[in-house]
Amino acid sequence: MRQSCGRKCLVDARGQRRMGRLIQADRRATLTEITTCYNRGMQQSICEATTRTTLRRMGYNSRPHRVPLISTTNRKKRLQFARAHQSWTVGKMLPGLTSLDFC
Repeated sequence: MRQSCGRKCLVDARGQRRMGRLIQADRRATLTEITTCYNRGMQQSICEATTRTTLRRMGYNSRPHRVPLISTTNRKKRLQFARAHQSWTVGKMLPGLTSLDFC
């Protein structure tokens, strides 16, 4: 029987479940905080690089959640305003300016 190559993983399936519970308890925890909380209850400590690798393997990436730039209610209000003022000319919008001011 062939032996496996390389070093054994410090974080096994049980450790991954434990790390997942730590993350769910505090979603905004930094990498350092997660590492110290994980090492607090374990016999063998891990470094931040191991924590980062484990988190990536578990599917937690550093990409933030995308938020729409404008909310749906504000989008509707802006569209309503634009339709109401669609026929306005520059003279109505800016009554103090003349055509010579644009040159």
